[in-house]
Amino acid sequence: MKEKTEHKIICYKDITSKEIEWVWYPYLPKGKLVLLMGDPGCGKTYLTTYIASIISKGGDFVNGFPSEEGVVWLQNGEDGAGDTIKIRLEKMGAKLENITMVSEEEDYLSLQQFEKIKEIFEIVKPQVAIFDPLTLYVGRKVDVNSSNEIRTILSPISRLCEEFGVTLILVMHLNKSDKKALYKGLGSVDFMAIARSAIMITVDEKSNERKITHIKSSLAETGDELAFLINQNGELEWIDKSNSQVLNDSFISKTSKAKEKILEILEGGEKTGKELFELTTDVGAQKTIENARAELRKEGKIITYRKDNEWYWSKNTCEVTKLEY
Repeated sequence: MKEKTEHKIICYKDITSKEIEWVWYPYLPKGKLVLLMGDPGCGKTYLTTYIASIISKGGDFVNGFPSEEGVVWLQNGEDGAGDTIKIRLEKMGAKLENITMVSEEEDYLSLQQFEKIKEIFEIVKPQVAIFDPLTLYVGRKVDVNSSNEIRTILSPISRLCEEFGVTLILVMHLNKSDKKALYKGLGSVDFMAIARSAIMITVDEKSNERKITHIKSSLAETGDELAFLINQNGELEWIDKSNSQVLNDSFISKTSKAKEKILEILEGGEKTGKELFELTTDVGAQKTIENARAELRKEGKIITYRKDNEWYWSKNTCEVTKLEY
């Protein structure tokens, strides 16, 4: 049997387990590729500027999930930076010094420029990078229907995002087929295959309501359907949906109750993630518990760590922080 090889072979026993982190649960997993799809004029840029504004200043997303203040790299090749993007960001109260772009006046930017993107990640240190639209940034002379070409470009970028903890949002148009939602993006199905989360925006022609549907979620359950309107002043307004509680007081109340329950349970000592969910099922669905747990972690009230091949949660005490996690 040959003992030496040029290949780097890794045993799963030697791989460090990691818990998924979130920029916006369950829509934007940290360090992963996300697709945002929709027809022209459906409001994709409104959603990306909303995401950028929340992250830039820190605050809660519409479903109550908290965001720490961070930097966003927002690259938009279709709308004017000064007369459209900046104005929308200002209306949303964004902290503009935390939102950046790369000038393309002298040098065309493409996802094929791996070293250039890596250098920008190192300099800017973004929490989220947005490329809108994908067709402008996938690279010149690239066949978007070719699985091999798409994989060759996106696979190394995906690994780079994981290394730097950058969530990459790729904005793309829909095709005109009658296929199911997962296959309605332009080009190769590999765009969807590589993405860990995919969001689609559609427009109700009668009400002008923009509906956000979470059509793919590889790392958590799919998120609630969300909806917004664009008012006469060109501002985004979130609206309530009959099948969603994201804007209701009851949603906030459930999250608060779940937070209280989690802290009460952890008063008795550490619990595994599974135990914690089992003990909190009476105060809400898994999504509510996940939101509550994320808020408590952001507030520094609870922490997670790995012990005996299990993930544990505990109140943040001096004794616990001494653990290696």
